[in-house]
This record gives sequence, C-alpha cells and structure tokens, in this order.
Amino acid sequence: MAVQKRISIAKGIAEKLVTNGYIKKSKMALIVAKGDQAEIFVPPTKNYWEVLERIESVPTGGKTPLSSALYYLLLLANRERMKDRSVKVRAFLITDGKANVPFFGKRIKEEIIELARALKKKEIELTIYDAGGRGINLGVSYIPVLKEVANAKVHGV
Repeated sequence: MAVQKRISIAKGIAEKLVTNGYIKKSKMALIVAKGDQAEIFVPPTKNYWEVLERIESVPTGGKTPLSSALYYLLLLANRERMKDRSVKVRAFLITDGKANVPFFGKRIKEEIIELARALKKKEIELTIYDAGGRGINLGVSYIPVLKEVANAKVHGV
C-alpha cells in the first residue's frame, strides 16, 4: 500500500513538472530507469501531451539502473547543446536513489560519482525528489552522493 502511494505521488510530481514546463515553454524529455537499462521514453519535445500520456504508462518496481539514466541524461544534454549552445539543461530525478544495476561494469557508487562529476562539469542543474519514503529503507541510497558531487537540490516526497 505504501509503495503504491509513493508511486502515485511520484507520478503526480512528474505531471506537475510537465505542467510547469508547458507554462515556461520548455522542451522536455522522459527517461525511465527500469529493468537492466534506462530507456528514453520521450525524446526532447514540446509535445507535453505525449509526455503526460507516457508518464501514466511508466513501469514501476524492480531493478533501478540509475547509472544508465544519468548517462542518457548526459547524452541528451550534449545533443541539445549541439543544436543550441545557449540551452540550459535542468533535470528532475524522481527516485529512492537505490541503484542496483551497474552500467559500465564498475561498482555502482563509482559510476554514480563519475556521472555526478560529469553532470556538474556540464552545468546540468539536477533536482532530486526523494521518493524513498519514511520507515524501513533497505539498501543504499545514492541521493546523498548526487547531492554532494553534482550539487543536486533534494526535496522529500
């Protein structure tokens, strides 16, 4: 029950972020970290309805390939900056931070640190919504690492 409530809250946050993007006329993309590797569900677009529709179909539970999602974020940011050097990239991550799938075959913490450094170097503004909830939290959350290394802002859910 608590997990379903957190999922519902996370999707509500995502929908609110899309609404804010619409108001600001921002391009947005949707990357989903699920299974063995993250997937770009929606490439950068101003088609807000597509993003909203896809949020509803985001799968939940199971593995969390956070390194893969951060890597795809870097790729998308680089691609958008090649089109427009002045573009400011802001990313919103809704996660419990419990990555459990390496992307490059290294230790997960090592990958997260390297990717967080790259985010900071590329001046990608990262805001994290901590969906870990309260109570018993098994596993390591990498949110503190992202906060420290990438200078991410963190909000509780």
